[in-house]
Amino acid sequence: KDSVKVDFHQRVSKASAGPGQDPVTITNGSRMVQAKRAGYMEPTASTESTMDVKTIQYYLKALLGNYIFKANVEGTKNHHEFWGGENTTLPSWQGVITYDIAEKQLFGLICDTLKIEAKDDLATLSCDWIYADEQQRRIDEDDYTIKEIDGVIPLIGYDFNLEVAGKKPNAIISEFSL
Repeated sequence: KDSVKVDFHQRVSKASAGPGQDPVTITNGSRMVQAKRAGYMEPTASTESTMDVKTIQYYLKALLGNYIFKANVEGTKNHHEFWGGENTTLPSWQGVITYDIAEKQLFGLICDTLKIEAKDDLATLSCDWIYADEQQRRIDEDDYTIKEIDGVIPLIGYDFNLEVAGKKPNAIISEFSL
């Protein structure tokens, strides 16, 4: 676990991760807490970010589990296909949340929920994760390079087309949440 191989880099507006361990309290009939024990540990994380063309594929694969990419469909377009299923094993990821002087490395990340919202402005996505283990390390300023993210194209509400039962709705859709 000394180094984490990441599949993609993304600047997020919010990120958090923790053990999710709520204490179990025992009151025995009175209002006064008489005993506390450590509860079941369920490590969880969450991220919020602007949705962009480069990283949305990773989030959809994390949520649904299956992904096929076909280049130059009909001579000009790339085709990305995602689907889930009852017997699908979700992929496990490794992630890093970087703070000012430290980073938290997360192992065994699995997407629990994904929310996509699009309006007239930038489209956003929020993801809740569960994970197996974590470790933290202090960032050595002399040995740390900030990863620059080139070519990011953020998605805006007008970039989306919506079809219901194979047909476009008769109404103008100004926002949606999925």
